[in-house]
Amino acid sequence: MLDLKSLKCFVVLAEELHFGRAADRLHISQPPLPMKIRALEAELGLPLFQRSSRRVELTHSGQILLTEARRVLNDAEQLVKLATALELGEAGTLAIGFNALLAYRLMPQLVSDFAERYPQVKVTLHEMVSSEQVAALLEHQIDVGLLRPPLPPGFRSLSLGSEEMVVFLPAKHPLALQETLALASLAGEPMLMFSHGESSYLHNLTMEMCTAAGFAPVVRQETRHIHAIAALVGTGMGVALLPASAGFIHMDGIAIRRLQKDDADGVVRRAHTVLATLQTNANPAVQHFWSFVQEAATTVENAELHFRTQ
Repeated sequence: MLDLKSLKCFVVLAEELHFGRAADRLHISQPPLPMKIRALEAELGLPLFQRSSRRVELTHSGQILLTEARRVLNDAEQLVKLATALELGEAGTLAIGFNALLAYRLMPQLVSDFAERYPQVKVTLHEMVSSEQVAALLEHQIDVGLLRPPLPPGFRSLSLGSEEMVVFLPAKHPLALQETLALASLAGEPMLMFSHGESSYLHNLTMEMCTAAGFAPVVRQETRHIHAIAALVGTGMGVALLPASAGFIHMDGIAIRRLQKDDADGVVRRAHTVLATLQTNANPAVQHFWSFVQEAATTVENAELHFRTQ
């Protein structure tokens, strides 16, 4: 097995062609240097230098091996740097889960800025509903998740802010003529909702809002996908209560209206988003991403919502 220190001695001597100057660069006394070179030549089985009382020259084989020796030393140096970066979490991999709405504003900017700061961390993105993210975190399939609460025990979380819930309704619906809507005005309207099993947070939030407004929703259809809900609203199938960031879904035939501020028990309900990871996750890159998100102080409230009537 080649000794990297002997290989470095060979490279420095090949560059200086003088034992004294080479020893100075290596910060060693001169006598051990010829011994290291001879030992290396013996291990390789060929002479690397031609020596005389006046000069030191590379042999033909030495000239060829010099290029490879430099490459080996550089590779070894890069390997050490990579190992250090991995230990510090500045290199490696980071698997991020996110829900569909965050793909429009929050997640792309976070990932782009993080990649610029930590280019050696390979980020993979996985779109999942919140329940799937929790399961993937528990199975160590992803490292962090951008999702809706709540979380089971064993997780740590960081609030990414909240956003108001708004009404999606068919553009030709009579209620679309109003600038803002009383939540109670949706009583009796067929509603499109998130499924209780897979998107329980937004399902329960809608139920709580309707109950606070004094009615039980008439559920026309449940689904886990927010794009499906928006598309069904556009066909005239019903109305829906969705987070405001759903306004970035551009589909024809939909009107979006804010709820009146004094509605729903005096409070317009808001949907929260958190960054989450297992407390036992040992990936060093997770803490860098966590600190980066805290530093960025980006919240879903910063996103502008453009209401459309068509």
